[in-house]
Amino acid sequence: MRARRRFTSVEASIDAAAHWALDRLERRAVPAAAIEFIVFGLKLAWACLFGGLMLAMILASALFAAVVVLFGRTRVHYRVFRYRLWMPLVVGFVLVALFIGFAENIGTFARAWQYPDQADGWRIVSIHKLGAWLLLMTISFVLTTVVRRPMPLDPPR
Repeated sequence: MRARRRFTSVEASIDAAAHWALDRLERRAVPAAAIEFIVFGLKLAWACLFGGLMLAMILASALFAAVVVLFGRTRVHYRVFRYRLWMPLVVGFVLVALFIGFAENIGTFARAWQYPDQADGWRIVSIHKLGAWLLLMTISFVLTTVVRRPMPLDPPR
């Protein structure tokens, strides 16, 4: 006995619509073949969309891991008044991304701009945008260091 194949809800909907159309058609070969072809195309499109999203998630995870590996030991030195301090660069990236996220939420709350999901009323901007801001900070930092080379540390006074 062969095990019955399980479909996702989208595949099941496509199959149900195809069976509904096939049951109502006359038994001609051309319309039935056209419906089978359309069903095949829709299922293939669904599989490609799902696979593409999974690939994007894997690539994004690899990109974040690469940022941590490449910049994990890098320190940024800065001065506040007379005090010289430092912090790990990745921590700086995360902090700046958080502050950009806060500013983005304040901007959307004040209706300086709005996203499509905020048309009915204000909603907090998705936490997933922090990853985009983190990658933006990484690109900005790298491009800035290419244009203007980092200065050596001043000797302590």
